[in-house]
Amino acid sequence: METIFISDANLLLKHFEKEIADCKSFRFAVAWASTAGGRGKHWQLIDSNQAKLTQAIVGIQFHQTEPEALFQLHKWNKLNIVYDTAGVFHPKFYLFENESSFSLITGSSNFTAGGFHKNTESNVLIKGNKKESIFSELEGFYRMCKEKSRIPDKMDLVAYQKEYERANLQSGYLSTYFAPEERHELITKAGDSLPDYSWENIFQFTWDEYVHGLKYLSITKYYNATFYRLNEEGWRTDTVYAIDSYKKIILEYKTLSNMPEEERKAFCGTLRISEKYGDSGWLGSMTGAGYFKQMVINEPKILDEFLNLIPIEGSVSEDSLNEYLSGILSIENVGNGIALRLLSAKRPDLFLSINKATGNDLFEMTGLKGLKNSQKKEEFIEAYIELHRRIYRSPWFQFNLPTDGLESKIAKYRVALLDCFFYEG
Repeated sequence: METIFISDANLLLKHFEKEIADCKSFRFAVAWASTAGGRGKHWQLIDSNQAKLTQAIVGIQFHQTEPEALFQLHKWNKLNIVYDTAGVFHPKFYLFENESSFSLITGSSNFTAGGFHKNTESNVLIKGNKKESIFSELEGFYRMCKEKSRIPDKMDLVAYQKEYERANLQSGYLSTYFAPEERHELITKAGDSLPDYSWENIFQFTWDEYVHGLKYLSITKYYNATFYRLNEEGWRTDTVYAIDSYKKIILEYKTLSNMPEEERKAFCGTLRISEKYGDSGWLGSMTGAGYFKQMVINEPKILDEFLNLIPIEGSVSEDSLNEYLSGILSIENVGNGIALRLLSAKRPDLFLSINKATGNDLFEMTGLKGLKNSQKKEEFIEAYIELHRRIYRSPWFQFNLPTDGLESKIAKYRVALLDCFFYEG
């Protein structure tokens, strides 16, 4: 019997390809499966070798298995699903057979794009003769997996698809993220000119694309919304430093009521220009909102009643966001722009400020009509929450973030900084 340790996901793919080519038949039992939009090389291998695949046993717990993978396997009459077990169904078991020999790949890799392409994984390839005792043990394990499963019908798959969409788009916590298996190819690379970008694809940007876009916004029609102060690399950076000042204010004083008047005005966007805080208009200038300006000076506790529902750090539930928006928008003369200015200033890591200059572009890009000057509070809140679900699933948001230099600040405020992409000036 031969044993090979596989310490790399890409190397795993090569072994998987060779074992399929050399075998007469194969089958597998896995916790999760995905197609990566049909473009995953792992999926393309079984797609082109359907005749050799005898059966696939796939788990659907935690809604991590992609519905399309189930539909395809069912179409090929190869699918068994594990609906529920006393514990978690968690195998990663790939068995390849010839007349007298077998190969097994087992370890940490699910049948997903991550497991076969990009994750840190460890697996073992075992080759042996079917007369060896281990083969009967492998057969016994596979039978046990099969006994836990059943063949689904089309209605089962449709029901699962609805559950999957609900689970992945309506996470109970806005700061709990689902990493998508599918990733589009780079739209452009660092150093390319800005016109290579297609703005409607921003939710598919990588981190490099996102940062590259911010850097080059100063040469587009978005001129007035960009990083005006130049650093040593030619970046315009006053957006970052402005948002940084808002965050420092809320971290120090905790509530609007505790802030000195100048800090409170800067945080709320009602301070025109000051030597200490510069232009406080980033994330939405409120200097023209007369009633709100007086409230900031004289009645900050009214705003605190709702703003305090949003924690300064950590997770924010959809219920808390809904309660905040419903409450603060019920205050007379407080509209969407004011509510989102305060929200984004307090949590620039999680929330985007939207106003008349950005709402139209966001509506065109997302189709969420509640973002476009909606007068219906419930419609606006629903659209705003849905927008952020999409933001949190974006590769640039889920990136392993830098911890040094200007990019570390950009990373901390990356949701609020989306304003630069949409602002028309």
